[in-house]
Amino acid sequence: MHPTGSPLWQLVHHGWDDFLVRYEKHHRKSLGKLRPYSVTTVQSFLRCGDLAAGFTRLQCPDCGHERLLAPSPISSTTSSGTPRKKQTPSSKIYGYFGIRES
Repeated sequence: MHPTGSPLWQLVHHGWDDFLVRYEKHHRKSLGKLRPYSVTTVQSFLRCGDLAAGFTRLQCPDCGHERLLAPSPISSTTSSGTPRKKQTPSSKIYGYFGIRES
């Protein structure tokens, strides 16, 4: 299943912006500012599986077969919660997977 098809992803995707607005309005004064790491973690989760958000290209050293590894909440951020650098694919990779380069 593609990550965006999961019920949890749908729930967070459709409710995240509203949550941020309501948190600021109703809870920030008593609970304080949301931790940047928490916000970054949710943003990473929402990018999970999205090749437009970056990916890692894996290549078999023996046969040269290549695969793309989409970001996940674990692989798309560093241990400090900052986004990892995007890796840009070559046209060859786009063509191999039937993706049109835009």
